[in-house]
This record gives sequence, C-alpha cells and structure tokens, in this order.
Amino acid sequence: MKYAILLILAYSSIALCSAQKLRNEFTYAPSTEFGEQIVFQNTKDTTVNRYEKAVINGFDSKVPFYHYINSENTNKFVLLLHGLGGSKENWVKPTSDGKLVDSLVSLGYNVIIPDAKYHGERSYEFNFRPAGTLPPELSRSQQDAESLCELYSSTIKDLRILMDYLENRYTGEKLQFDLIGYSMGGAFSLLLNAVDPRINSVASCVPPLNRPIKEIKGFAWPNEIAEKLKDISSMYYADVQRSPVILLMGRTDYFTTVTEVNQFFDGMHITDKKLKFYEAGHSLPPVYINDVIEWITSHNKN
Repeated sequence: MKYAILLILAYSSIALCSAQKLRNEFTYAPSTEFGEQIVFQNTKDTTVNRYEKAVINGFDSKVPFYHYINSENTNKFVLLLHGLGGSKENWVKPTSDGKLVDSLVSLGYNVIIPDAKYHGERSYEFNFRPAGTLPPELSRSQQDAESLCELYSSTIKDLRILMDYLENRYTGEKLQFDLIGYSMGGAFSLLLNAVDPRINSVASCVPPLNRPIKEIKGFAWPNEIAEKLKDISSMYYADVQRSPVILLMGRTDYFTTVTEVNQFFDGMHITDKKLKFYEAGHSLPPVYINDVIEWITSHNKN
C-alpha cells in the first residue's frame, strides 16, 4: 500500500511538471452564441466552388473569415493562417497560394481563412497601423511588445472559438481540423496544436520559432514583458505538440536559424513529425504547396 501511494505521488509529480511546460493555455469562456452573420454567398455552384464570407464574435472582437465549401463533405476542415502584416487575402490571390485553396477544396476539404487580430479587415482594431511594425526588433517599444502579445493570444483564442462555431454549425459528426500556417501563421499553428486536442495535423511553414523573445536579447525590459513574449514564442511549446507536424523551412531564413529549427524538431516528443529544408529564405518556392497538400492528405481521416 505504501509503495502504491508513493507511485501515485510520483506520477502526480510527473504530471504536474508536464503541465508546467505548457506556458500558456490560451483559455477562453466557450459559448454557443456566436453572433454569426453571413455577409456574402456565392450560390451559383453548389459543389466545390461555393463559398461565403462570414463574421462571428471572437474573443474580444469580430472575426471575419472566408469559408470555401465542399458540399460533398461536411466534416473535414483546413484552416489557413496568414503571416504578420498579411491578411486572409494572401491565400486567395491568383498565385501558388491561391492554388492551394482550389486544390484543397477539390480534394474534399472545407477551407477556412480568417484574419488575425489587427490584420486585414481587423486593422481598425489597431487604428489601421500596420501590424508588421510591432515586433521588438523593429519598434523597440515595450508598448508595442504588449500589443504583439495581445495579437498572438487573442488570435489563438479566436481560432478556438472559430472551431467551436463550426462544430456548432455542423452537428451530427465529429469534425476534423487541419492547420496550414505561414510565418506568424505557422507559429499560430504550433501554439494551437499545443493547447487544443481537436487538431488533426499541422503544416507549419517558416514559423519564426524563437521569436519574439529572441528579439529583446540585450534589452533592459521588465521580466514581466519577457515572460509574456515567451508565452507566444513557439520554441517553448515543442515538447507539448499533440498531433502530427511537418516543418517546412528555408535554410537561409533570416528569422529562424537551422540550429533553432533542429532544436525545436528534436524537442517534439511526437513520433509522427517531419522536417524539410528548402534552399530558400523566408519565402519558400512554389513547390512547398505540393508538400503541404501531401502532408494534409496523408493524414486524412475518413
């Protein structure tokens, strides 16, 4: 009996230590009231080309998003997450990124493309100031660093609420959520995968793994701000990744070194993981789209 008690205490201690590794759980108060508004619908084609623009209540403001609908499948969803200074429009322009949307829908997925806080149609939340000026390396402002933390934290919560909304809208079957993120969106995908068990797989493209915390090295800033910046730096969430992850990285990316990438990859305890380097910087060659699609489809659950 004494041995059993000691064993239970040991396991409890291990569980506590494991829980402490999760720096921020990005918690929110779930609700079934989303204030949904469909502001545009394309109903000319009721199959793979149908889409709508919708708005729901997010964590602390409205969240607009595009919803590309494959009416033959109502349980597979891919969320596309844009980079810092970008918007949901980046994914739908007639470029290789735009082809990703068409490919995913034709393969049977519903595609969700939201604006992050302070970006796109949400730029009014930051008085229309470009969000790309927020990183400490550029602004050297503690106030901007606080705003960057709010950007990350609120957007992660918004994404969780967006998944709640889809589950509430498409009842009757278990939904599958896959994430594709580029740059800041890639960091979002890793943070979300650490805190939300609903993620099926992640394709994280050139995430700035050790930023923004790396950017304040040498700054005489309060420890409180440093801790907040750690909370949104995905490097600290490697060992709590839940679902399969592929990292698609540029070997000469200014924002993330090869050493940092390898450190994060080795730190992931999951067995289903993959790392691919391109001979590129922060802008990946168009072939990355094929690698993303292959990863998502190979982890598809029917």
